[in-house]
Amino acid sequence: MTVPDGTISRGVALYDPETGHIAHIQRVMVLPGAPDLTPEQVVERAHAHARHGGHDVSRLQAVHLDDDHDYRMPHVVDLATGSVVRSPKLGPGRDRAAD
Repeated sequence: MTVPDGTISRGVALYDPETGHIAHIQRVMVLPGAPDLTPEQVVERAHAHARHGGHDVSRLQAVHLDDDHDYRMPHVVDLATGSVVRSPKLGPGRDRAAD
């Protein structure tokens, strides 16, 4: 994706604190000249969109994503470190819903 110079990208993942499963990812692009959003506002938007998508956000926690986060790959939250990491590859006979 090509974006104008000076564009700010902010991302948040909402995840289950018991499993590390990411239920919703919110990415916000702030174009040059537009009002910036605080990290808290991005989390608020993530909760609103996740609620709209049918998620029970009362149990989800937020973690901010690095600027270079690869949104094309599946990720989970490592509960030991609180970091977002690539999800282990799905092997034969494994169901994504079971992760």
